[in-house]
Amino acid sequence: MTTWLLLARASVRETWFGGEHTATLENRNNGMINIRPWFVMSACIVFGGSIELFGGDCTPPPNEDCDGQIAFSNEDLPFEVVAPLGCTNNMVDRPYFDVFYRFDCDVTGDYTLDMCGSTGDTYLRVYTGACGWVGGDELIVGDDECGGGSPPQVDPQVTVRLFAGTSYWIELGTWRASPPFIPPLNSPYRFNFSTPNCAPPEITSEPTDVVGCLGGQAMLSVAAEGGETVSYQWRKFGVIIPDAVSATLIVENLEPGDAGDYDVVVSNGCGSEFSGEAMLEVATRADFNADGVVTIEDYGVFVTCSAFNGEADLQQCGCADSDRDGDVDFADFGAFQIDYSELVR
Repeated sequence: MTTWLLLARASVRETWFGGEHTATLENRNNGMINIRPWFVMSACIVFGGSIELFGGDCTPPPNEDCDGQIAFSNEDLPFEVVAPLGCTNNMVDRPYFDVFYRFDCDVTGDYTLDMCGSTGDTYLRVYTGACGWVGGDELIVGDDECGGGSPPQVDPQVTVRLFAGTSYWIELGTWRASPPFIPPLNSPYRFNFSTPNCAPPEITSEPTDVVGCLGGQAMLSVAAEGGETVSYQWRKFGVIIPDAVSATLIVENLEPGDAGDYDVVVSNGCGSEFSGEAMLEVATRADFNADGVVTIEDYGVFVTCSAFNGEADLQQCGCADSDRDGDVDFADFGAFQIDYSELVR
């Protein structure tokens, strides 16, 4: 069965909970594209967004093997996907979990493909003639070319000359070089395929360190240039945060476990750029400077915030405002005195 859809948005999200459904590809040119029905047990794939998984130890994606390859062409560029990798090793004698795409090239040019910002140690291969290295010819391999980020990037980025009238098969995967060798199941990945001869985005304002109050919220933000197709993916300690796909990240109801190093991957159809890391600290009871202990220094923070009625240029003043009325005053002193006397060292 073949379905033809006219897409009116830059990205389309489809969820499968069982049965046969129509899957859609991203089309930024509002044109007609060929859609193949897919059958998936219980996965959610987001094109141009983030990944969520529902139930089961591992859900095979629709393009788990070559037979389920997803086809796209120049009219669909720039092309961006965020989705889960596979559950089985489809390339014999190689410990890889992978998915497959096919690009039907209509315009000769230099194209950039990357998986920057994916989770795990990823790679990509481009084949001509057929899908996969059995029957196909390996044109180029990408591994570890993405720069920036933390931990150090182990994702691929390649630029390659492709020719009009030729189909190219693309294998995206992840692997593990050390025992037990088997990579994580349904590992989230990002796949960007550029229009020819364009530039990746440029970050113009980096996220900065922030101190948030226990139970409150903290905000991290980034600014970037790179056209209307710029997308964002926030990460904590190098791991994708589901649904954190805007220029601003707001962490609500802060807990101690929310503390850590955050960065963001900014992408467009031409490539990806990594921000620097920003540290989020969570200040707990009376520990206004978030150093893990309550000392005379925290008392000094309270006095400073109280003297300026909460308007001192200190992020910690919001934490000293225990009754959340916008002021650090005598009404807050009672709560602080109890916490301080219990916890001071």
